[in-house]
Parts: sequence; C-alpha cells; structure tokens
Amino acid sequence: MTDNLLKLVNEFANRNNFPDDEWYARGLVPSSSEKIAALNESIKDVAQGILESFSKTGNQRFLQQKLENLHLQEFDTEEKDFLFDKLRLLWNCNKKLDKKLSSVF
Repeated sequence: MTDNLLKLVNEFANRNNFPDDEWYARGLVPSSSEKIAALNESIKDVAQGILESFSKTGNQRFLQQKLENLHLQEFDTEEKDFLFDKLRLLWNCNKKLDKKLSSVF
C-alpha cells in the first residue's frame, strides 16, 4: 500500500463521512448524532481492517472480520445504503469489497 493511499484511508476514517448536506442530497433527513457517530465508527473499523490487511502481507482475514463485526442491526435501510456507499468509496469501488459486503448480508 503506498503512502498516499495509506494517508487517504486514514483521512477517510477520521472525518465525518455523513454530513447533513449529503443526507439532503439523497432526499433523506439526517439521522441522529448517535447514529451518525455509529456509522462513522463503522467506517473507522473497516478502514482499520483495510490497513491491517495490507500490513499483514495482504491477509484479507482482518478485513473480513471487520466487515462481519459491523453492527448492521443498529441501522435502517437508508443508513445501511449510505454506509455501504461510503465503504465502496473507501475501497475505491473495488469488487472485492462489494463481494465481501454481499457475503455479510
């Protein structure tokens, strides 16, 4: 993993990925601050899994564990959709993540 990609994943993990204007752009009312914090924590957990995966000789087990440990039952359908859209951005639309997300459901 290049330094630039490492920096990008860290920045993505440490920002608010669910600002009000993006909810409105989707035609949705923003979720509560508690839900947004949980969504951002999910992004952070998966980002950590991505970083661990690449730091441990490409072992995808760490990423899969992070995906499987997401507390999806906390979120409604729109929140899950928004979360998965952000996860796809985090992984740069990589088909491997889409495949892993599909296996979680």
